[in-house]
Amino acid sequence: MSVAKTIRDRRSIRAFNRTPVSRELVFQLLNDAVWAPNHGLREPWRFVYVEKESGKERRPI
Repeated sequence: MSVAKTIRDRRSIRAFNRTPVSRELVFQLLNDAVWAPNHGLREPWRFVYVEKESGKERRPI
């Protein structure tokens, strides 16, 4: 798929379901996301995972 087609076919999703996402999947996605470039070329990014129920910081990613 070309970048141009991807951009043209992109849609914003405004309706979400309540299906929980596993912690493992969140960590996998964030571990890949840290390498996304930014304006200052200061990758890797840093994320902090916080569980909603406890409000406690789990671990930096």
